[in-house]
Amino acid sequence: MEAADNCQLAAGTGQQLIVFNAKATNFRDNIKLQGFLKLMHNRVITDDPLVSQIVDEMDRIKQDPGRRRLFMKYELDLMDARNEGMEKGLAEGKAHQQAEDIKLTAKLLHNLGIAKSEILSSLSDTYQLSSGEAKHYLKMVE
Repeated sequence: MEAADNCQLAAGTGQQLIVFNAKATNFRDNIKLQGFLKLMHNRVITDDPLVSQIVDEMDRIKQDPGRRRLFMKYELDLMDARNEGMEKGLAEGKAHQQAEDIKLTAKLLHNLGIAKSEILSSLSDTYQLSSGEAKHYLKMVE
């Protein structure tokens, strides 16, 4: 069942969940948001009351230095939050991949029959691990 066909969807807060497909080009029925969705692609439908209201509000924001400054600060804060989230995600991904690499290296060396002390030394040197951390990874593959 598609979400568009289920009018009983709820956000769990007593509010209705509305999903916009802003990339839509073909619209079913006679929806009132068609002009808004076209506005998302910088196509202004001047005879649409919702679009006119949004465009008027955007013009007011552009003309009022105080509101414009607040809006720009809001946009910059959103951009900073997105960047912080990306940086955090990249760091977590890198740490996860390094742990997988260490496990794979330990498994490979173990399967080659290399002495435990050699494996521990190699892991410590290659990945700058403490002896405890190296032992932890070796135990995972033994």
